[in-house]
Amino acid sequence: MGSNPTEPTKYYFFDLETKHWFDEHGVTKLEDLGVSLMCLYVREVNKQGIEICGEMLTFWDGNFEEAWQYFRRAHRIIGFNSIKFDIPVLANFAPSDFEKLNHFDVYREIKKSNDGFASSLNSIAKLTLGRGKVDSAENATLYWQRGDKESLELLEKYCRVDVEIQLT
Repeated sequence: MGSNPTEPTKYYFFDLETKHWFDEHGVTKLEDLGVSLMCLYVREVNKQGIEICGEMLTFWDGNFEEAWQYFRRAHRIIGFNSIKFDIPVLANFAPSDFEKLNHFDVYREIKKSNDGFASSLNSIAKLTLGRGKVDSAENATLYWQRGDKESLELLEKYCRVDVEIQLT
């Protein structure tokens, strides 16, 4: 990343949904859960910290190549429990240096500042924003497995709202 002071700072918020649960099909490793989709909010801010550009993107299974191009342009990649969950889940899909990019894990930072304790994204959102997630991770895998248009729309909405919660 260049350090041009007039260049906007690029913060990229992301979440993903998996295709399976650990108890399905003998899955025991994070990287074997599969990824149905990944949502990414691309936020560019000026030197005063004001958003000058923002866009929500969705990348479906088999279409992650373009996502890596975005991540490589980020000054900071932000996720919730991304270090211990999302990044390992992406191990079979991501470029080998993905985990070395500048990641900021909201969950990890909350734990660090709270004597090792944290809570779920849903609990934190309810307490701080007065609203929670729109569905559950269990349903997200079911939506993927059903594969019909309505289910995939619900899956995308669920993932996008998780990213939107991180934005606020």
